[in-house]
Amino acid sequence: ANQIQEEREAFQHESDDIYKMVQTINDLQGTVSDYEQSFTEAKEQEMEIRSHIYSHQQAVAEQREEIDAVEVERMQQVPKIKNQISLYAKTTGIRWDYHRDSVLAGEVAIPSLGVISRFSIDPRD
Repeated sequence: ANQIQEEREAFQHESDDIYKMVQTINDLQGTVSDYEQSFTEAKEQEMEIRSHIYSHQQAVAEQREEIDAVEVERMQQVPKIKNQISLYAKTTGIRWDYHRDSVLAGEVAIPSLGVISRFSIDPRD
């Protein structure tokens, strides 16, 4: 009878240990499931972010192309603008002082009177 009692207690301990192990396994499976869900959500977010990055890269590339086109157009206009300024200076007798940032300044030549007059116009006045 003593051996039967010992075997019952051993069986009960093993049953308790197995129950605890099953509980631990179930808890771990729940944790793994949570991690898998988090991982899936993180992958979805990554794909969405990568899509946004690609869209922004495309937009930046388009804007760079537009900027480059405008820059090329401006550079093509430089010789024409220089010519116009030169013609304007010759016909008006005005020579601009481009080194003065905040004011319009230069010289006006009046060849018939032999006069060269300096001027300065402050747009804030």
